[in-house]
Amino acid sequence: EISAHMVPLNPRPFSKIIRNSCIVNSERLVVDITDVVESADHLAIFIANPRAEGFSELAASVNGLQRWFQAEGVKAQVIFACDSDISESFEKALKEDLPDCLAFLIDENARCELQCLWRLHTTPSLVTVDAKSGTLVRILFHALQVSLTEEKEKFPWALPDVPTLPEGLGHMERHPSLVVFRSSSGDLEPSLVEDLQALSQLEHRKRVESGVGTANERFPLVFLAADP
Repeated sequence: EISAHMVPLNPRPFSKIIRNSCIVNSERLVVDITDVVESADHLAIFIANPRAEGFSELAASVNGLQRWFQAEGVKAQVIFACDSDISESFEKALKEDLPDCLAFLIDENARCELQCLWRLHTTPSLVTVDAKSGTLVRILFHALQVSLTEEKEKFPWALPDVPTLPEGLGHMERHPSLVVFRSSSGDLEPSLVEDLQALSQLEHRKRVESGVGTANERFPLVFLAADP
């Protein structure tokens, strides 16, 4: 859990957190995080407790994702953020369960700060981030195992800018939303679609920056629906 005295009132942006953290490989050797960030399009931050039930099985899937990146030439890197202060558990997890991944050193406050930045209260979780800008792409927890085993090719699992119904119905039950009905006789004008995407991204950004809800609920506020 996040200790009260460790919670930063104003977490730094992701780019500053990652560039000012000590990152190691499975041999506990420090890596040049600048090189990692510059050579990757996306980073996948795996936050989990090695002592939790089912960790080894899930970690094997996460390590499999990193191996898939390497085999397919995907410019991405998994970085483990240990949700535990037991050094033996951290070392065992990194060496045996996540040998192809990198990790924040266990004595770093980065994991705590990242959880606060993303308002993340559920672990294990996998957070995908744009490596260059530090922009949050997606947080996975409930569907994590399915995404790792059956949907690797969809990485980084970005949500669509303007999804179609019924996707997002749960969001609509909690938040005001705009639904645009598309005529069955033709497609929407490209300029209108671009405007809807811009509106969706703007509302999305405002929600994330203002802290409304949680990062796990970062659904766009604009949806398309077929004309009944």
